[in-house]
Amino acid sequence: MVVEDERDIATFLRAYFRASGKEVIHVDPTSPDEVANAVAAHRPTCVLLDLKLRGFSGLEAFRQMRDAGEPMPVIVVTADANPATEEAALDAGVVAVVRKPFSVDELCRLVAHHTGDLGDLGDLDGPAALQSRLADEVAKARNRTPVSFALVRMVTPPASGGLGSVARGVQGALPASAFVANNDGGELGVILPGVSVEAAEAALAEALGTVAAPGVVRAGLASCPNHAADRDELYMAADAALAEACDAKRLIAVAV
Repeated sequence: MVVEDERDIATFLRAYFRASGKEVIHVDPTSPDEVANAVAAHRPTCVLLDLKLRGFSGLEAFRQMRDAGEPMPVIVVTADANPATEEAALDAGVVAVVRKPFSVDELCRLVAHHTGDLGDLGDLDGPAALQSRLADEVAKARNRTPVSFALVRMVTPPASGGLGSVARGVQGALPASAFVANNDGGELGVILPGVSVEAAEAALAEALGTVAAPGVVRAGLASCPNHAADRDELYMAADAALAEACDAKRLIAVAV
């Protein structure tokens, strides 16, 4: 549930989460009672609660929800940069505070973390399997067998499907040896054993171009031993390249 009086923000969040297979209810309330009644009626798995609503504070609504025994996690979204505001919200019992302008990926990761609901990513291997596999492949790379690694992020809601659909499409379009996993709900990790960074870039560009419309995803790519000597360095190199791809609005950026 999104409790938000800024319609543009609410519309974007509804589109983004629905693209990941989640039902989203928007409430534009005029009183704490209205929020509490909507929560009681719909019983959402999570509430994204704007702190400054028309004529009242979101914390008033939160306290009323808790008084009514509503157990779901509540994430506060606010433009207030005062640390005391965040402290008051956390002391009241919300699970997290996200400041506007926010990263929608951060918000998605928080929702996934606090609800255990990864939407259409639920059937993928998770972060632990990704890190374990990456460590194994980097160990092989030290013996002159290269490994390329990419982080893939959805930056705009697609026309249909979600990140899980992208993952399955990418897995099908890449060599059979490729390993695709969920990286904490907001990103995909793609491991290409025995593939040079140049070949990996070409293969990944073709795969992403097949499964996602232009502008929907971005990817950061790195390889071992070219850009890193161990798993953590490889991950950080791919993460830095992903940030570059997002900033430059490019499909893929390669680590330097």
